[in-house]
Amino acid sequence: MTVIGLENLIALDRLAGGPPTEGVGFLADANLHRDTFAKACPWPMLIWLTPADTMAFAQSATDLWHWRSATFDFTSDSGRPEGMIENLTDRNQSLEAPLSPDRLRGRRELLKRQLAELQTSPQAGTPRALTQRANLLGELGDVYQDLAEYDKARRCLEERLILAEQIKDEPQLAAALNDLAIQVPPVNLIKLNP
Repeated sequence: MTVIGLENLIALDRLAGGPPTEGVGFLADANLHRDTFAKACPWPMLIWLTPADTMAFAQSATDLWHWRSATFDFTSDSGRPEGMIENLTDRNQSLEAPLSPDRLRGRRELLKRQLAELQTSPQAGTPRALTQRANLLGELGDVYQDLAEYDKARRCLEERLILAEQIKDEPQLAAALNDLAIQVPPVNLIKLNP
């Protein structure tokens, strides 16, 4: 479930300048009824807030705030909206054009580091960690594929397939089989002489 517009309720209290009426009062009420709220809304929830409104949420609904599983910050390093747009454009470049070999090599090293960190983490054998490992192996296989390192790509994709079977993750299994099926060049490529 995605919640947007909560900052409008919080802004009403700021404009009123008096005791909470709707915005922060709403958060305080949600905090008081958090157990009922969790039963009535058993789905994961994503709440979009500005940094200032995030602080108001944390202060007005402290117990509810502590139930969060993660907080994501989408501000740019430069603090300028143009910088954020540049960062988003840079991240989405792979959708428009292939990455340069240098950027692919950088991506390869990042994925290898993430795999190594995941392997040494205390949660390494948990189903969630195995799923993360399978995802990383799929991404790394794609990078090796783009770098024309086909044997390494195939090894990553085969390991991903083994993990998918081990954790009985059907979508992961389907993706692994698909990636192996469309690997270029095919594993058993036969060159015909004219």
